[in-house]
Amino acid sequence: MDFIQNWVKKLITIMIITSLLEVILPNKNLQKTVRVIMGLFILFTLLNPILVLFSLDEEEMMAVLPKINREQEWQKIKSDGEEMFVDINKRFDDIIEFKYGKDVVEEVSLKLEDGLLIKKIVIKINKASATKINQQDLINEMAEMFQVPIDNIIITTGG
Repeated sequence: MDFIQNWVKKLITIMIITSLLEVILPNKNLQKTVRVIMGLFILFTLLNPILVLFSLDEEEMMAVLPKINREQEWQKIKSDGEEMFVDINKRFDDIIEFKYGKDVVEEVSLKLEDGLLIKKIVIKINKASATKINQQDLINEMAEMFQVPIDNIIITTGG
C-alpha cells in the first residue's frame, strides 16, 4: 500500500512542477519544450511500477504479488461440490419418495462429470416395488429433471 501512495505522490509532484514551470516560463517555445520533457517524466513515473516488477527475480516477485492460497481455495471448491452432491442426492430421494412412496428405492448412485454435471444415474429399487412402478416413466422423468441422457439412467432391482 505504501508503494502505491508513494507512486501517486511522485506523480502529483511532477504534475504540479510541470504546471508551475509552464506558468513561470514566458517564452512559448520554452513552454513547449518543458511540456515535452515533463510529459516524459510523467510517462516514466506512470510506467515505473511495471518496470520495477519486471526487474525483480522470482522470489522478490512472489513477495510483492499477493499470495493466493490455492490449497485453501481447492478445499472450499471441493467442499462446495460435496455439499451440492449431497443436496442432489437428497432432492433425488425426496422426488422418488414423493412420487412412488417410501421404501421403493434402496440406493441411488450418481456419477458426476468434472465434479459438476451428472453423467450417470443408477437407481436400485427393491423387488417388491419393481412391479408397482413404471420403470420407463421413472427413467424419462429423471432424464428430463436432471438433464441426463436416457441411456445413462439405469434401474436395477435389489434384494
